[in-house]
Amino acid sequence: MQALVWTGKNQLEVQDIPEPRAEAGEVLVRVSYVGICGTDLHIWHGMHPRATPPLVMGHEFSGVIEALGPGVEGWAVGDAVAPYPVLECGHCDLCAAGDGHLCGSLGLIGIDQDGAMAPLVRVPARKLHRVPPGTDLKLAALIEPAAVGVHSTGKSRVHEAHSAVIIGAGPIGLSVAIAARARGAQEIFVADVTDYRVRVAEELGFHAVNVAQSSLLDAVLAATDGKGADVVFECTGIVAAAAGITKLPRIGGQIVQVGIFSEPCALDLRDVSFKELDLVGVRHYYPAEFDDAIRQVASGEFDVAPLISDVYPIARGRAAFERLQAGQDAIKVLLRPE
Repeated sequence: MQALVWTGKNQLEVQDIPEPRAEAGEVLVRVSYVGICGTDLHIWHGMHPRATPPLVMGHEFSGVIEALGPGVEGWAVGDAVAPYPVLECGHCDLCAAGDGHLCGSLGLIGIDQDGAMAPLVRVPARKLHRVPPGTDLKLAALIEPAAVGVHSTGKSRVHEAHSAVIIGAGPIGLSVAIAARARGAQEIFVADVTDYRVRVAEELGFHAVNVAQSSLLDAVLAATDGKGADVVFECTGIVAAAAGITKLPRIGGQIVQVGIFSEPCALDLRDVSFKELDLVGVRHYYPAEFDDAIRQVASGEFDVAPLISDVYPIARGRAAFERLQAGQDAIKVLLRPE
């Protein structure tokens, strides 16, 4: 089968690789769509600490069950699924407490084992989540970033009548903004440096600010009578984007760190102390939140369609990566293996 394979730093190749087989407790999923994530870009550039080439990337995906391995029950060939990509050890204290997404031995499909940038992918049956019949599987490929939005806002205090600032208008930032609105936030600011992404945020009904052209802090203070926002979500993981983030929340406000930094980031802890800010970290999501994201995406409550910029075949996988890397006219780019 033809797969997009990461073969080394800045290297991507379409290769003919053997079809995988479902072992005991596993299924084979025929991939319908797979999203290119910021993590995939980091892997491509050799910046991920765990990924080792050769690797088939891809952890945001939807598909249908192609085959069942020995011992798998409760599933049938043809079932539509969105696999939960987090791989935990299952026996440490965190896993036992239900916090497997924080497991010290945490892995991910598409990083620690081959992922979905191929027609077929092996998935542990316990990681399958059912997609309701009739759901557009193109939209279902965005359930993973939608789950990040559900989890991030669930970790926050954002609720009805609150104001929220989202730094970054990529797939994660916009997913967080959509989830914040679903929780009742009234004033939602979304900031980015790219005209295209700012325009999409504006079309989605958010207060969009291009921080390359105007001050986000001034806009937030003007809208909140000088108090600052109730909750600020940092969704870029870019050091420069986080500069001055402690100025944005009100006294007693909250910062939720969603983006993952590849290097240490300076933070003015004086503001954290003097304003008694809460600083909350985010890593992944709970299985129940993944199911919640499925329900919301399938029902249309969580509208991810505007985030999809284009769909590329696997044969043009490198072009898809390059377009997303350029960042000028894309938010989420999907690959379609077949």
